[in-house]
Amino acid sequence: MVNPRPETDPETESVAFDRPRVLRVLARIITALDELAGFPPLADEEKGQAEGAEARRIRHRQRLAEAEPPPRRWSMREERAAFRALLDPPPSERG
Repeated sequence: MVNPRPETDPETESVAFDRPRVLRVLARIITALDELAGFPPLADEEKGQAEGAEARRIRHRQRLAEAEPPPRRWSMREERAAFRALLDPPPSERG
């Protein structure tokens, strides 16, 4: 039995759940995420042979969960070009 309501909620509601069913739902969610990431689904007979593919999928999911690396700093040339673009009006507005 699980109470899906927050602990701060005065009302409680106990719900029974079926562990195998929850695991099947989670497996479907993982499969859908793998398809969105561009990984083809694994067939049952391939699962034993494709441990490398499963390890790649796990690493890919972990990389997706990591924070973005900080953006690289612009070079002086890129900074100057950006400032010029901000300061110089387009040719139609100059005249």
